[in-house]
Amino acid sequence: MADAPQPTLKWIFFSMSGRINREEYWWSIFALMAGNFVVMYALFNGRIEIGPVGELLFTESQSMSLLGIVAVGMYFSFTISVKRLHDMGWPGLLAVMLMFPVIGFIAFFMLGLMNGEKGTNKYGLEPPRLRR
Repeated sequence: MADAPQPTLKWIFFSMSGRINREEYWWSIFALMAGNFVVMYALFNGRIEIGPVGELLFTESQSMSLLGIVAVGMYFSFTISVKRLHDMGWPGLLAVMLMFPVIGFIAFFMLGLMNGEKGTNKYGLEPPRLRR
């Protein structure tokens, strides 16, 4: 049987087909968080005011930038989670549960800790382990 294709960044962050294993899931989430940090640091470093009771005060353009960053991050998180659910043999639509606070927190760790299905399932070939 042929091996599963090697993942690319384009596939990991933009595609909702295929499977990723736990290791790829954690590395993808780490890359997403690091990317968000770099973008937010570049956009907001030293440009956010703190209000009288400690709240963050954003300008209108900062608010729109933040909204865009959050929307893109949610999309990327969704595509990563769909592929992880596929690896476990579950439908990708369950990734919607990540948007609910308590359920999403639990689901986030379940995706990262549960084993995927061995061998081929209806979502594709078993993803290869990352090489070290």
